[in-house]
Amino acid sequence: CFEDDKLIYCQKITISSYTWMVLVIFYLQCIGFVPCLQCPHFLKVHGVVPDASKNRWDGINGLNTAFVTSLIVQQRAIWKTPKRFLGIPVSFLLSGFFTFYAYHFPYQSTAASIRLGRCMLQKTVFQSARLWRMCIEDPFETHDSNCPHDLGIHLSLTGQAIVLNELKNAAEQMSTMFANNTVILACFRNYFNLLKLQSNDPKRESDVLANGDKRYVHNKRHSRQNKMPQKDEVKNQYIEDTLTMNGGH
Repeated sequence: CFEDDKLIYCQKITISSYTWMVLVIFYLQCIGFVPCLQCPHFLKVHGVVPDASKNRWDGINGLNTAFVTSLIVQQRAIWKTPKRFLGIPVSFLLSGFFTFYAYHFPYQSTAASIRLGRCMLQKTVFQSARLWRMCIEDPFETHDSNCPHDLGIHLSLTGQAIVLNELKNAAEQMSTMFANNTVILACFRNYFNLLKLQSNDPKRESDVLANGDKRYVHNKRHSRQNKMPQKDEVKNQYIEDTLTMNGGH
């Protein structure tokens, strides 16, 4: 789909990069990884009162464009990332994204809305929606605004088939990669070998050697090598994490 001779063709019959970004946010909202920044209750508890007459960013082109900024979320500390997601590998989230849209998102009947952080029935929001394709509400050009925009409207029958097929392929490849621990183990081994090479690079410790503190250099290298995970430790930890993420199956 992304070969040079097909790029323009795919852009016309599938979805844009902006739409993919919206789908990523919606997926993260559905699993509870990020909040819904446009939710009226979320706005209220964070002390954000939309007023386009005082803040032009709250009402661009007559649209409701108010939301809680990340800075306010951090400062108020009312919402925090759930503990279950702390330290989760990005690769697991990516795998979940592909699996979510390939097998779980009911695109035949619902529309994705990051404004609400949940699904909506297609025909109750966009009359132009079709049961055979994805329906995705623009977060600002909403279905009840003066310029409603369904981001999935550019999908053709062929385009929808391409998107769904690529999502399934990606989900299966990620699943195979996780199941085949030798692939992951090789990645880990290359990463740790690189760290070891860097720790033994004399240029990285030239300043210390210049000061004559050879004992410090020896201790630092010895400490790093002791902390380096062994092959079996990395493999066992990966298997344990994989079983945990898959519910122990």
